[in-house]
Amino acid sequence: MMRKAWLFLGFILCATVAWSQDVARAGEPQVVQVSGIVLSEDSLNAIAFASIYRTRDMRGVWSDINGFFSLPALAGDTLRFVFIGHLSRDYVVSPGPAETGVSIIQVLPVDELNLPAVYVLPRPTPERFRQEFLAMGMQTGPRPDALSASALFDGLHEMTPDGSENFKRAYATFVNQDFNRVFQPNNLMNPLAWAQFIRMLSRGELNPR
Repeated sequence: MMRKAWLFLGFILCATVAWSQDVARAGEPQVVQVSGIVLSEDSLNAIAFASIYRTRDMRGVWSDINGFFSLPALAGDTLRFVFIGHLSRDYVVSPGPAETGVSIIQVLPVDELNLPAVYVLPRPTPERFRQEFLAMGMQTGPRPDALSASALFDGLHEMTPDGSENFKRAYATFVNQDFNRVFQPNNLMNPLAWAQFIRMLSRGELNPR
């Protein structure tokens, strides 16, 4: 009789613990693993390195080279998808009662901005450009020895290369000289060189004097 009482008491305790755990789980937010791919609306190509984050805590991930992403979230969270050149989009996580993962395909529209046309027209003549340039009254500084507007205009056509440009030219010259020194042209199998040699020989231009 005592044994049955202990068994009944143990059953009551187990049922109470299970019921309390269910109540605790019911009060906890549902954790969901959200996975998917980000596509561009104009071409349906995958968007690599798009930013996907939770607006609740501003934490998230980037999509990989194939546009795939995966991050944990809570039921009811809002995920924001952001990428340069595209409009941002939000997605509210709303899984089923027993779902632990959600797969989505997020398409981002292209952010198009139409600017008004701008027409850039040159001056009709160099003399007209000189007149308008001198009319601006530009000079290099308030000092008496500063360059005048006329000297500045004339210097535009006589500007020497800066240090970077001089280095590029010197390096290109060095590379060409080094290449020609290592790979000397060989005219032994050149038919044009042989034709010129035979022509000079027939004319007597190679006869020793």
